[in-house]
Amino acid sequence: MDLGSGSNHGRALARRSLVLVAVVTIALLGMGLKGFRSPTTAVVDIHEVFEAYQKKKDLEATLKQEMDQVNGRLQELRGRFDSLRLELEQLQPGSEAYLAKMQEKNELELTTLRIQQRDVQELSKKFERILRELRDEIAREIQRFAEAHNVDLVLERQVIIRPNAKGMDEIRWPVVHFASPDLDITSEVTARLNSRYASDPSR
Repeated sequence: MDLGSGSNHGRALARRSLVLVAVVTIALLGMGLKGFRSPTTAVVDIHEVFEAYQKKKDLEATLKQEMDQVNGRLQELRGRFDSLRLELEQLQPGSEAYLAKMQEKNELELTTLRIQQRDVQELSKKFERILRELRDEIAREIQRFAEAHNVDLVLERQVIIRPNAKGMDEIRWPVVHFASPDLDITSEVTARLNSRYASDPSR
C-alpha cells in the first residue's frame, strides 16, 4: 500500500469536510439572522432643543410679563410704605391722624405679604409646571422621531451643571464625547416640535 497516496487522500477528504462545514455554518447563520439589522443610535442636545423651542419662548415671555406686573405692584406698595413712614415721622404719636396712618401702614404690610405669598409663589409653581410640560413634550417628540426612523437608542449629548456659588458660569459636560454629525437629531427634533406647535399653539 502506498502510504503517501493514502495520506493525500485523507487530506483531500479533510479539506472537503471543512468546506462543507463552512457552507453549512454560513447557511445556518443566514437562516438565524434573517431579518436582523444593526442597531441604530442617535444623539440629541436637550438644552439646545429647549432653548430653540418656540413654545418655550412664548411661555417664557408671558411668564416674564406676569412677573413684571407683580414686581410693579410690589414696587408701588414699597413706595407708598416709604411715604407713610415719612408722614408718621411728622405726626404726633398717639394722635388720631397718627393712628390712622399706622393702620394704613399695617394694612399695606399685610397686602404686600399676601402678594408675596400668593402671587410670587403661584408664579413659581407655574414656572415649575411649564418646565415639566416642556420636558415631557420634548421627550415624547424624541420618542416619536426614534420610532418613525427606526432608531434604537437616543443618547443625551451633554449635561449642564449649574454651580451654587455666585458668579460661576454653568459647566457643560459632554456625555457623548464624539458622534458623527449624521447621528445628531437635535435640529430635526426641534423642527418637528416647532412645526407641531405652529399648527396648534393651544396644545
